Amino acid sequence: MVPLSLLFGVASGSMYAYLFINNDRGWLKAGFFIGGNGGIIYSYCQLLKFLDVPKQDHLNCVVFFLMTLLISMFWLVFFLARKIIKDSEEKQFKITVVDIITGNKKVFSDHYAYRKGQIDNDLNIGHLEKQKKELEIKEKSLGVKEVLLRENENRIQSALSDGVWLGLPVSAKYAVDNRFINELPEFLKHIAKFAQGLTDITAEFIDKLPQQRKGNSDRLLVKTYCTMISAYFVNAFFGGMDARVHFRFLNGRKYEKLCIWMDDGDISDQALTPIPSDKGMVHQAGISRRSLVKSLNIDFHFKSENDLKWEDYLTIVFPEEPFIKNGKPQLSMGVSVRYAHRYSTLLCFLSFVRIEEIILEKMIEVDKKIRIMEVLNG
Repeated sequence: MVPLSLLFGVASGSMYAYLFINNDRGWLKAGFFIGGNGGIIYSYCQLLKFLDVPKQDHLNCVVFFLMTLLISMFWLVFFLARKIIKDSEEKQFKITVVDIITGNKKVFSDHYAYRKGQIDNDLNIGHLEKQKKELEIKEKSLGVKEVLLRENENRIQSALSDGVWLGLPVSAKYAVDNRFINELPEFLKHIAKFAQGLTDITAEFIDKLPQQRKGNSDRLLVKTYCTMISAYFVNAFFGGMDARVHFRFLNGRKYEKLCIWMDDGDISDQALTPIPSDKGMVHQAGISRRSLVKSLNIDFHFKSENDLKWEDYLTIVFPEEPFIKNGKPQLSMGVSVRYAHRYSTLLCFLSFVRIEEIILEKMIEVDKKIRIMEVLNG
């Protein structure tokens, strides 16, 4: 029964040593030697009876067990206490044997905090926690990116299945293809150039208007301003080539010529075919209050002798009084191009962005100084 006594003694001694070192309650430590030993001896004796160990051998077994328990407990407590005391020498406070026996709670708390700090430093816990946070941020960012990519892919698939279109008046659709996308930056540059130029010529016209009125009729001045707009439009959007811009005004029941600017820089005396006020593109543009592209609204086109020369055009109306009354445009602007395959995309873009709003803003400024429609109808 020596092996059993040895095993039971070492196990009990190790348990006592651990509880002795780690528990800060002195009364419990004292109980280890009073009630604790009595209980463990009684339990051991019962085990011997259960194993049918002869009664005359019980005393020897118990003595060997107690010797093993005390020796193992002593050496374990000795080595653990020595380790704790040695560690404490590296700090500003000391742990003594008295602290261990009496269970000095503050000293042990400081010791555990110190050992935790040492382990954290050895394992570089701070760096690992920082890396963990960075990984969590990256993971969250990747999750957001994945959602955005999935949404974009869904939009692309929807566009491929449904088609990508610009909704243009009247009830027209213009397919957006790679050509349109590639030309879009250039179109935006044209818009910016035209808007700035229109602002400059309008300011100059208004500034010089009092002086110009002394020797010119208001009708001529209105015609001059519209011609300036036409000239700058051809220059900003077409580089001065392949286009013609004109203005018409309502005279009775027909839209008649006010001015024309040709792509060769000529203030042309070319006639314009009068257009009935109750049909054609100008009439329909007034109903929709939007600019219309001929190639998308061919049913409303009023045929003329210049159809072969100008393949496509944009009809612009200005959807605010005094330039429109009761849905009927009083003034219109036409942009005609020689080559539809080259410029129709630009015309559709100008309709889509409502180029008429940019021009209307400046025309209202001029109208405050010289009543445009009153002059033309006078």
